[in-house]
Formats: sequence, C-alpha cells, structure tokens
Amino acid sequence: TKHRFVDFLERTSKVSDVTSFSYLHIPLRISQCDITDLGCAFKKVDESVLRQLGLSNGVQVAGLSDGRFRDSGVKNGFIIYSINDSRVSSPEDIEKIHKAIMKGSGDEKVMILRGVYPTGKRGIYAVDLSGTE
Repeated sequence: TKHRFVDFLERTSKVSDVTSFSYLHIPLRISQCDITDLGCAFKKVDESVLRQLGLSNGVQVAGLSDGRFRDSGVKNGFIIYSINDSRVSSPEDIEKIHKAIMKGSGDEKVMILRGVYPTGKRGIYAVDLSGTE
C-alpha cells in the first residue's frame, strides 16, 4: 500500500514516478542511523530545469518538514548539486553519501550542501549529522 506521504507528493508535485523519492517517515536504515532524520524527500530534477539553471546534475528537496535540513536553513525546492564535493545526480547518491559520512571515523559528521533554488539564488548549507548514530 502507498504511504500517505507518497500519495501527498503525487498530488502536490508534477511527479508521476515517486519511486525515486527517499521518503520522510519511511525508515531507511543506513549504518545504524536513519536518513529520515534529514526531514525531507528528494526528487530528480527535470533536464530542462537543470539547463535553465546552468547545471548538469542535481536533486531537489521536496516535502520538507522538521529535521536536520530545515534546522540548517534549507528550504523546499533547493536543488543540491554536490554534497561534500561529491556530485549528486539522484536520490540514491544522497543516500550513498549519507552512509559514507555516517561510517566515517570521528565525532563530527557534516553534510556540506551546495546548490541553487529555482529562482537562481545559490546556497551552501552545513547539515550537522552528529548524534544520529
């Protein structure tokens, strides 16, 4: 059965294939931490939007709610093109990077997001992942 959040995303966005989302409130266990702590879903960005913004890759933040992304200042619609200097082209890329950060040694675990809003406004956000293990 579909999760209520998936149904909401289908109704409120112009996305027909929501299988590419990483869903809020649907646990994806990764290295003893839950990626849903980020507090959002991710969706692929249409090629025409990427071209318009001068990007070759990116993943858009959608369905933002309480969580680490919002706490860091990220807003809905932000298109992430890199995390910690690694290129981001799919929601799966974000999950892989998150997993690698959480497996790393050291106490400080941070995602440095680089991206742009659909308006063209660029942004850099530091998302603290400490304490999610």
